[in-house]
Amino acid sequence: MAWREFLYVLSDLAVEEPEAVGAGQAEESSGAGKPCGGWRFDLLEEVGIHQSGGVTDEHFMDEALRQARKAAAKGEVPVGAVLVVNGAIVTRAHNQVEELKDATAHAEMLVVTAAAGETGDWRLNEATVYVTKEPCPMCAGAMVLSRVKKVVYGAADPKGGAAGGALNLLQFEGLNHKCEIRSGVRAEECREILREFFQERRKEGSSNGES
Repeated sequence: MAWREFLYVLSDLAVEEPEAVGAGQAEESSGAGKPCGGWRFDLLEEVGIHQSGGVTDEHFMDEALRQARKAAAKGEVPVGAVLVVNGAIVTRAHNQVEELKDATAHAEMLVVTAAAGETGDWRLNEATVYVTKEPCPMCAGAMVLSRVKKVVYGAADPKGGAAGGALNLLQFEGLNHKCEIRSGVRAEECREILREFFQERRKEGSSNGES
């Protein structure tokens, strides 16, 4: 499916109202949450550039963790991501694979795609992506192709991670772009939310007689 078709499919989903934008809820007429034309990218809690009071990697990872918890509450693998430019959160999202029935709907893919629409440029040269789990090969490849400047992640994935765990696509020799990497930010919290999720899944499987 082409990216534009992918985005129009997303636009038909129900939107979750942002918890806080400035002093109150986002106004539909403001243009926030409408990265392409007049339709809204419904998968994100907020779309549009919202200045953050904090500027540390830990602060932005806290935001990604909040998204991961939303994913867990929906029965999705709890991974959350935010994309930041010049100290401002541009987009934020969590895994939506089960909800969309789409294997590509990882948190990183959603924030990168929405940010391109929001900024009007697929080149995200000044962007930093914060994600709670080390990116998979698909997401790492998308961030390289989008020219993301830096990737900050929490929990390592030594079996399937593509930011130095199993391989390093973010800095792969021969590609025309390499992302800066910082690992281990809020690592224990990021690991714990994954651990709890899969433990609960195993319990559910046992109670249903699954091996």
